[in-house]
Amino acid sequence: MNLWCKVGVSKIHGVGIIALKSIPMATIVTEVPSKYEKIQLIKYKKSECSTEQLEYLQRIHCYHPEGDNISLPETGFNIYWLQSFVNHSFEPNCIMYSLNGIYSDIITTKPIEPGEEITIDFRKAYPSFYTKDKKWAKK
Repeated sequence: MNLWCKVGVSKIHGVGIIALKSIPMATIVTEVPSKYEKIQLIKYKKSECSTEQLEYLQRIHCYHPEGDNISLPETGFNIYWLQSFVNHSFEPNCIMYSLNGIYSDIITTKPIEPGEEITIDFRKAYPSFYTKDKKWAKK
């Protein structure tokens, strides 16, 4: 696997994924390693969590809502893929290609220069989440 990018300071928001070298169009810049394709998720009842806890987990995109339940990674939050640090842009330079509905490869849609931040459009990567907010859906 080629090393195309790193975690670095983002001009968009906090931390992001930054290109280390020129990346051609249609390149997989982050790839889910096959041995980590599936992290075991543990279900909890939303009622077991405080409102503040649920709001925090939603803000950092760390759980999957499932009706009255939420699912959190069994391993905790010590394992992150590079994909976890990608930021949103309305004019992205990459797309997410879903492998199994949870983890995705990130693929370039145009050439990227060294130092440029890797971005995706969250509305397209997570349509069911972002189209609920009318402001996001209209842009």
